[in-house]
Amino acid sequence: MYLLTKVENEQDLTLIAEKIIASIQMPCSVTVDDVTINPCISASMGIAIFPKDGATPQALVRSADKAMYRAKASKTQYSFVQ
Repeated sequence: MYLLTKVENEQDLTLIAEKIIASIQMPCSVTVDDVTINPCISASMGIAIFPKDGATPQALVRSADKAMYRAKASKTQYSFVQ
């Protein structure tokens, strides 16, 4: 979960989501007991906006969760609440 405050518009959220996902998916190496692996990490993000998508923290999380599963199903990296 990532909480942003004072976002001007949804276009800003799109740019931020793309940057966060790119950071998560950056190549990395993990070494354990002299064994190195290069995991492939992917991310899906659901985006909910207060108060449009929920007036309480619980409602916002539920809305974002639904949007995340929509992003996973459509194989997009992020999705706004619809």
